[in-house]
Amino acid sequence: MGASSNSPGLRRLLQNLAAIDDVNPALGQRIRMPVGDDHVIGSSNARPRLKLGRDSRELFFPVLDHNLPKPQEDAHQVLVFGIGLGEGLAALLQRDPRSHVTAWERDPWMLRLALSRQDLRQEIRSDRVRFLLGPDVIEIRGREFDSVVQHPLLGGVYAREWAFAQAPENTPCILICEGELFVNDLDEAFREQGWATYTWEVSRLAPEELSL
Repeated sequence: MGASSNSPGLRRLLQNLAAIDDVNPALGQRIRMPVGDDHVIGSSNARPRLKLGRDSRELFFPVLDHNLPKPQEDAHQVLVFGIGLGEGLAALLQRDPRSHVTAWERDPWMLRLALSRQDLRQEIRSDRVRFLLGPDVIEIRGREFDSVVQHPLLGGVYAREWAFAQAPENTPCILICEGELFVNDLDEAFREQGWATYTWEVSRLAPEELSL
């Protein structure tokens, strides 16, 4: 991540990973796998940007932009779809101590960035937040949540995966390599024929993650 071993971000990342290892060691290993990072400009900066085609967009959003649900008197289940830098997730956990959060992120590098910026050790170990990565999105199918929070930018970037999560559990799936123009047309055509689609980032993910 371009940070020294003494940087607060790296220490926070390692501490969060140790907490994940305690509750889900397989996920901890997956987060540590080699992954491409050239799609994020200035990962170690305060306000990194995500490449979107020939353009780029800032990844940090004020908490108000996340449309967080109001705190509830009773425990309730919240889905965070697209974690980004984790500012929305951290705010949600802090403002609503009764909430139990399932947090999904497609991109292992993005999840690393969030874990390097937010101290979530206590929430991870107490099972107040449970992370899902990439193809784990299939675990969301058929589940009901009291509230859903989509990342202001990534909610749109991950629209294909959101449609996948909303599809009936027996819907057949096609993996579509990342891309634009023709790829998006192909994706739309398959979905019109009743298939669910999922983005296969062949140029960025570790072989083990691609196999999973």
